[in-house]
Amino acid sequence: MLVDGGLRKSAFNTDYNELLPLAQGNILLVETHRGIPIVSIAVLEAIYPNASSGLKAPNSLAEVEGTRILFVDFAKLSSMLDVLDECGLETKSEQE
Repeated sequence: MLVDGGLRKSAFNTDYNELLPLAQGNILLVETHRGIPIVSIAVLEAIYPNASSGLKAPNSLAEVEGTRILFVDFAKLSSMLDVLDECGLETKSEQE
């Protein structure tokens, strides 16, 4: 999980009840594997009701009381980066 609070970013994969509320009003990236979040939906929705609606949204985004929650399947993202590499294309960070 990653919380983007402007200049402050935090990554975590434990202590959800303590750390998830810190994302309020910011952007929360929730890692998924094959469409299933690594944090249980019950824990996520106890803090952000109806957050799981983002799992079904075309853009994988839910907004709950000013907090934007984006579900990201890093396995798919990694696969996409592998395809770019196979095509000989560089990512922006590799160009710098």
